[in-house]
Amino acid sequence: MALGATNAGWLAITVGSVQDTGGQFVKGYNGENPQDSDWIGDLDPTTDTMSGIRAFEDTDTVEINILGAPMDNISIAVMEQMGRTCAKINAMSLCDVPAGLNAREAIDWHNGKLPTQDGTRLDNRNVAIYWNWFVRSNRWGETKWVPPTLGTLRAMGFTFNVDKPWSAAAGENRGYLPEAQRLQFDRVSDDTKQAMYGNGNSVNPILKIKGRHYLYGERTMQRAESKLTAVHNMIMVNWVVTGMATVARRYVFDPNDAELLIQLKLAFTEFLDRIVNERGIEQYNLVMDGRNNTATTRNNREVIVDLELIPTDVAEKIYINAIVRE
Repeated sequence: MALGATNAGWLAITVGSVQDTGGQFVKGYNGENPQDSDWIGDLDPTTDTMSGIRAFEDTDTVEINILGAPMDNISIAVMEQMGRTCAKINAMSLCDVPAGLNAREAIDWHNGKLPTQDGTRLDNRNVAIYWNWFVRSNRWGETKWVPPTLGTLRAMGFTFNVDKPWSAAAGENRGYLPEAQRLQFDRVSDDTKQAMYGNGNSVNPILKIKGRHYLYGERTMQRAESKLTAVHNMIMVNWVVTGMATVARRYVFDPNDAELLIQLKLAFTEFLDRIVNERGIEQYNLVMDGRNNTATTRNNREVIVDLELIPTDVAEKIYINAIVRE
């Protein structure tokens, strides 16, 4: 489906110029022409199964941290569904700015301000958008333009493996993309970089710095500034909620008494302390006692867990003040 991601050698075909194959099996296309409804999916009431993106909501079968949909010209409707699905399953979704848009056009696109758009813009902390398509080779030596989210998935996979899931997959340490051979846009002015990132904008770029290519952004599409405008914080919060749910499932159908609260709190504290020691959380406050677990909640066969936490932020800007003296 990724228009422009054609095996085109070195710029032999302009990105985004792929035509409908008319049902012919050529260049990796199977002739299908999926619509937004196909990507979004639906519930089949007969089999009680879901299709499309919604299939990931079957958490008894599938558990994911990151949902990517590398493609050209993704619609707002599909991105909104990715955000809804990821909110349900505690995951992050990654989306691409269409190929061929320069950095300033990417800003307009993610704000819904291009002439072809209607002004609708996404505001969702479970979605992050990435810009700047790049060329890479596959294992057969073929070169290909690929969407920026493939670079993001690569950086995140590296980060999950060698560091921690809540470490930011960006910058020179964890955002390096050694497979990237060239970018569609090599040059981005400092003013444009500032406009892409922060102050309500959330375009995460792949940049060329000193001859190397780096993922240099990790903002979510939440427009209001908070801890949850950072992708690594969202991943950490999702990791905590999912991890605590895994711990809690072991105690479902146990006697709902004071001993259960003690056992649960010990298990949760051990889990959370490990994340604090690994620099994911600065502080947390866990409440599980008579203040939130009352006779009413026990009669409802419920256990209430209240958690406050402060995620660890990253250093996005480092200011160096130099004073020259006699």
